[in-house]
Amino acid sequence: MKISSIVVENFKPFSRLELPDKTANVSELPNGLYTIRGRNSSGKSSLIEAILWGLWGSKRDCGVIDELKDRLIKKDAAKCKVQLDVQVGNARYRIKREKTRGKPTIATIYDYNQKNQLINPISGSKAVCKKLDSVMNCDGKQLDSTFFVRQGEIDYLANVSGSELRNKIQELFQLDQFDLIKEELKEMREEHITLQQDLMSEKSRIEGKMELLPELKKDIEKLNEDKLNLEQVIQHLDDKLVKYPTIEDIQNIETLNEQIKNASNQVEGYSKEISILNDILKDDRNELEKEKHTLSKEEKEFQTLEKKIKSLPTLESVTALINLISKRLNLTEQIKSLDDEFIKSSSGFDFPQTLEQRIEYEKIQRETLQNNEETAQKSLTEIEQKIKDLLGTINTKRGVISSLKSNIELLKEKGDCPTCFTPFHDEEELDEVVQRIEKDILNYTNEINRLVKLVQENETSMRAMKENLEIIRQNSSKLENISHCLTRTQQIDHNLSDLETEVSRLLKSFEVSSYEDLLTKYNISDISELSESIGRIKNEFTSKKDRLEEFNTDIGRLTLKIQEKEDRIQKLLQEQEIIVNEKIKNESQKQDLLNKLSVDTINGLLERFKATKLQDMITAIQVLFQEKKEKLNQYNSLKKDINEETIRLNKLLDEINKLDDIEKRIRQEESTIKHHDVLIKPYLEQFISQEVIQNKLFKSLRSVVSKYLQQFTYGQYKMNEILITKHGKTHGVSITLTDLVDGLEKDKDMLSGGDKAALGLALRMGISELMGHIRPFRSSGLHPIYFKTIILDEPLGSLDTERREGVLSALMNNKSFDQIFLITHTQTIKDTGHTITVTRGTDRSIVDLQLTN
Repeated sequence: MKISSIVVENFKPFSRLELPDKTANVSELPNGLYTIRGRNSSGKSSLIEAILWGLWGSKRDCGVIDELKDRLIKKDAAKCKVQLDVQVGNARYRIKREKTRGKPTIATIYDYNQKNQLINPISGSKAVCKKLDSVMNCDGKQLDSTFFVRQGEIDYLANVSGSELRNKIQELFQLDQFDLIKEELKEMREEHITLQQDLMSEKSRIEGKMELLPELKKDIEKLNEDKLNLEQVIQHLDDKLVKYPTIEDIQNIETLNEQIKNASNQVEGYSKEISILNDILKDDRNELEKEKHTLSKEEKEFQTLEKKIKSLPTLESVTALINLISKRLNLTEQIKSLDDEFIKSSSGFDFPQTLEQRIEYEKIQRETLQNNEETAQKSLTEIEQKIKDLLGTINTKRGVISSLKSNIELLKEKGDCPTCFTPFHDEEELDEVVQRIEKDILNYTNEINRLVKLVQENETSMRAMKENLEIIRQNSSKLENISHCLTRTQQIDHNLSDLETEVSRLLKSFEVSSYEDLLTKYNISDISELSESIGRIKNEFTSKKDRLEEFNTDIGRLTLKIQEKEDRIQKLLQEQEIIVNEKIKNESQKQDLLNKLSVDTINGLLERFKATKLQDMITAIQVLFQEKKEKLNQYNSLKKDINEETIRLNKLLDEINKLDDIEKRIRQEESTIKHHDVLIKPYLEQFISQEVIQNKLFKSLRSVVSKYLQQFTYGQYKMNEILITKHGKTHGVSITLTDLVDGLEKDKDMLSGGDKAALGLALRMGISELMGHIRPFRSSGLHPIYFKTIILDEPLGSLDTERREGVLSALMNNKSFDQIFLITHTQTIKDTGHTITVTRGTDRSIVDLQLTN
């Protein structure tokens, strides 16, 4: 079995958890190692309890979890739920358990079909346990002791004595079943001995009873004579009783006579009640007429108010008109405010008077300013470029002047031509060249002065252009504000036009053409007066309407009251008629019974049997019946005695005939006792111990434990032998290991604490793995446990860091179990497969699942 998904609600510290949740990229929990981490009291053990309770329920069902006093339900919740989806082989199941405070747990298990649908629900804790037993081939207590390794159990296995280890292995593998079989065989042997002794006693008893046979036959003949005498006495009593009428006829006459008297009294009572009701009915009818008269008067006043209300407009329409007038005033004030803002912003512009013309004018001005701004910006850019070019030219010419001055210095210093480097012939030629260069310098200087003047002129133009551009932008900003004012004014003007249309429509519904006409029509100074008047009239109308409803209710109540009394009178008359008819019927039946007894009256019947009242006749008949009953009892007792003695006689004869069979069974029981003696000692005490435990179970256990031990110790140790030992009356188990590092053979007491812990964990894992596939014999019809999940509670506490790495690596690569859930408080060193981290919040615990790829 593997767990596919877990859903927990309000279980202990968890409000809700779902593994895997909807954010995960898998639909079910994958195979592998799950390390459950978290601080103390964070809820790690509670998560395991949720899984165990979800699988097998509580101790009162078939599980190991204590659910007394609603301890499983979260403190602030009314109920808790755990739902598990599990897979066993190719079959899938859903187990759901719900616990409500103060009520029993509700358990249900479903099958999944091939379409992933839930089918075949089974409900009830016992039925679910039975289903799980058949699915997993074991019960909850077996799984708890085998596949749930509790905290401290590893250390216990590592340090326990040989005898205690034998007891633990015997407990886990349920080897005590062989002891139970042995004890059961002993009990069966004792039962057969007891049965043999009982059969021998029975034989002696029957042989003693054979002497009673003649006397028993004589007693039966005497009882038959007494029976015949009683039959004659009973016949005499029957002859006397036949002369009397039956008790039933007498009782019927007496009952009918009493019913006739009662009926006469009832008829008189009905007549009095009907008379009283008729008097009350008269008073109620008078009161009803008064109420109807008052109602008629109130209805006329109501109709007058109703006509008055119909002549007035509705309060809703008046309220709507008031709201519209208020909105109109508000919009008018907004337009005035916008006009003021427009006048303030439009100084410097020549705007026309109408709104449409202003909007058109503003549009033209905006376009003009935009064009002017673009032109000015373009000119400004051109001037800036021109100044830049001029400054470049000036710098170039200054460079030329500097070069020419350097040439003059060279001429004067060396006397060579600066161009061809040829020496001058005389001073005149040198002066002529210098003068020509100085003339060029003067020309360049004049040109630079002209260009500087031109730059200054362009800079003056650029400043003027920038000032003009700033003015254009300021005017554009003003036009932006003006445009906003005009657009808002146009919108409000449009809304005001719609509002005037709505006001006109409402005034038309009031049958007036203007607001002033409305005030004149209803003789009011303000529309609010009309609203108040309508409200006052409506309140008066409502009050009058309520008054009419009260009158109608009172009239209905009186009418119902009158109807109830009339119905009551009618019912009383009908019941009275029934009683009269019943009285007549009873008188007729009474006379028929008297005629049957051949008398006309009750007195005539009493005289015939010399009695003063009918009860005396009944008493006389009852005395005769009692005497007959006593005789019949004696007669039946005799018949019973005769029957019992006859049965006793027949039984004695049957027992005498069974003597041969009893002697045969005594011999069979003796043979069975000898057979049990053979089974108990040679087979159970010798063959089972040597063949089943030593040669089969311990051989398999040694192999699988050695595998885990080598993995957990990085190959240092392997299992050598697991043997049964005996010291006096004490049986135990000895374990020897081979240390592959130093080649020495060691027992577990020679190991270090960490090596012992690794051995304890290997033993526990090996036992659990073996339980998943072992059978007592190869040909056995028993199947192994279908459970491929193991839960380990803190198995790493006694291991150092290196050993933990070895254990975790082995568990991560383990293929014997589909899933391994490992609770740990220790800090793991490397990647440990899937992780479930449990953290405790203020009012609940939270679970975070991280899956490896």
